[in-house]
Formats: sequence, C-alpha cells, structure tokens
Amino acid sequence: MKITESRYVNIGESFGAYIKKSAYITLSMAIIMIAIYIAYAFRGSIPGMASWPFAVVTGVSLIHDVIVAFGLYVATSYFFPEFKIDTFFLTALLTILGYSINDTIVVMDRIRSNLRDSGGKKMGLSHVIDGAIHDTLRRSLLTSSTAFIVLLAMFFFGPESLKGFTLALLFGTVVGTYSSICIASPLLVDITKKK
Repeated sequence: MKITESRYVNIGESFGAYIKKSAYITLSMAIIMIAIYIAYAFRGSIPGMASWPFAVVTGVSLIHDVIVAFGLYVATSYFFPEFKIDTFFLTALLTILGYSINDTIVVMDRIRSNLRDSGGKKMGLSHVIDGAIHDTLRRSLLTSSTAFIVLLAMFFFGPESLKGFTLALLFGTVVGTYSSICIASPLLVDITKKK
C-alpha cells in the first residue's frame, strides 16, 4: 500500500499569534466574568456588607494564579526547552482558573456563612475569616494533594505531548490552593477594613 500526499496545509505564524491573542482575551474575559458573577451571587447575602469586596478579591486571586503559574512555567522552560507556550499551555491556564475559583469559592462561601452566623456577636472580621480558613483548610489541602498526586503521575508516566500541559496544571494546583488561603482571605480583611 502506497501513501501519497494529496494536499499540504501550512498553518503560519499569524494563525498561531491569533490563537495566543484570543487565549489572552479569553483569560481576561473569564476573570472579569467570574468576578461579576461573584458580586452577583454574594449580593445581599450579608446584611450591612457589599458584595464587591468578594468580587475584587476573587479577581485579584485569579490574576495572581495565572501570572505566577505562567512565570513558573516560563522559568522552567528556560532550563527545559521542550516546555513551550502552545495551545495546550493556554488551555492549562484556563483549567487553572477553573480549579482556583473552585477553591476560592469554598473559602469565600464559608466566610459568608460564618459572617451570617456571627450576626450580632461582637466578633471582628479577621476572626471570622480566620475561622473560615480553619474550617476549609483540611478540605482544601486534601483536594489539592489528591489532584497533585494524579498530575504528578501523569507528568512522569503520561504521554510526552501532555507534559507541558500537566506541568502547568501542577504549578496551578499549588498556586491556586496557596492563593485561596493566603491571598484572597487576608486581602478581604484589608479591603473591608479600609472601607
């Protein structure tokens, strides 16, 4: 059986640049839309407190996750040139947003619940948020550890073509968990205190 090439199509650099530009716009729009949704979902849920601080904190946390995961990936690709910024990597960044927002929402929802439950009690916001972090810390760490172990196995034993995608997700899992606990919650305290 003889194989012949009937047609050759070259996807040029301009198309690749278009895909990257579209991905960056998609990342930005996803972060903005998630923040708007958080403002909508949290509206009126806590008497005397606006929902916009939750939206701002979520947006900042997601931007942090994408930038740090991107930076770690680029730093790694400096030493290991096989990790390139391609469509798999950009898909990984969108997946990181999904993972990170899930973790952040769990913490923010617990904060909202604790604020409602504290009602008339004389508890400072920082104590309520600290309690919410303690309530969700075990769940966050166990979920992240499970995902990290699976991604680590995929990285070492999975196909070569998915190594860059998996590496970006590994970075995103660690950064997303860290930001939900160590960035989003303290930032909420700072924003509401300044208000």
